[in-house]
Amino acid sequence: GLHQAGVAQAVATCGTALTQQHLELLTRTGTREILFLFDGDAAGVRAARKAAELCAREQVPARVATLPDGVDPDEFARKGGQEALEGLFARAKPAIEHLIDRALSELGPSATVEERVRAVEAVREVVLAAPDGLSRELYVASIAERLHVSVGAVQAILYEPAKDDRSSRRSFASGAPE
Repeated sequence: GLHQAGVAQAVATCGTALTQQHLELLTRTGTREILFLFDGDAAGVRAARKAAELCAREQVPARVATLPDGVDPDEFARKGGQEALEGLFARAKPAIEHLIDRALSELGPSATVEERVRAVEAVREVVLAAPDGLSRELYVASIAERLHVSVGAVQAILYEPAKDDRSSRRSFASGAPE
């Protein structure tokens, strides 16, 4: 598969799960950046999300290459060869950007306010895990632009306590006294 197509350093996980231990082994070997290439099916998309989130939390530079639905890396390498792989790798996005794109791409032009809020909440942890303040603010600005809202509105969602921490608030709809 990948080795035959000219990729000298490739490691496969068992199944589609990257673990904390895998990440530690990769970083101990001197790996400077990880490029994820999972199957293009739903399980591969979930695995890419989990792997990207893990790298973001651990601040390990990572990119995600996306295969067409139903195509696995070995099949893609055998059919397209080194040139197709190089093109795919060149289009790979930084892990955090990939996660933001996935969360926001699911929103259609007629997305409700609640759907937009949930999309921002879905990327909260990964945006907050960005390695420094500038990159974090650039991600916030990008999200705001794509949702057609102010940067302050996105920041309010990202930087407010998680929903579990807000459980002490009383709901107007519940009829509870203010």
